[in-house]
Amino acid sequence: MTGVAESQLILQRYLDEEALTLILVRHGHKGGPPVEGLRGPSLLPQGHRQAQCLARRFASLPLDQIYCSDMARAYQTAEPIHALRPEVPFEVMPELREVAGQHLPGRPVGRTKEVRQRMAQERDAVGRFIQRLRHDHRPGQVVLAVVHGNLIRLLVPTLAGIPPRRSVPISTNNSSVTLLSLVEGKPPRIQLANCTRHLDVQDVD
Repeated sequence: MTGVAESQLILQRYLDEEALTLILVRHGHKGGPPVEGLRGPSLLPQGHRQAQCLARRFASLPLDQIYCSDMARAYQTAEPIHALRPEVPFEVMPELREVAGQHLPGRPVGRTKEVRQRMAQERDAVGRFIQRLRHDHRPGQVVLAVVHGNLIRLLVPTLAGIPPRRSVPISTNNSSVTLLSLVEGKPPRIQLANCTRHLDVQDVD
């Protein structure tokens, strides 16, 4: 069995008709030139290979929605997935941009007014995405979001109602997959974290 085929089975194992499945994907390896209309650096060749492997991993998985941030590295990671799955609604959301590290344990707390305002805006943006999930999606659906490492580390404890600075941050390699089962009234269940089984060894970073 190939790595991609095995990685597909791993995901299918955790789908639950009684839960909303949220799949969080970190973008691929970045560092390329800017892309018109998008923010930040684009993917490097390694990042594009990672994105193609992700697309094959999701080629046959039930998907009801694809979201991604409006930063170039996330959009370019999500684009090959949508190219293989054009029937799945695809939306670019500014609310899913990378966030500052000050939200996380062990990081310096913002002391200036500007930093505190930015952190509040980032928390509000994550809150809007969570409201969107709860309003637009239902148990049995599978939602894929291509985002950023710090965003994942902020989003997961926020979903659980835990202050992010008191949480245990999830490590995320480039193009890794983290899968959560969301049931109303219960804490999110992390079924899979930082999975890179779709990648060749040389592309894990």
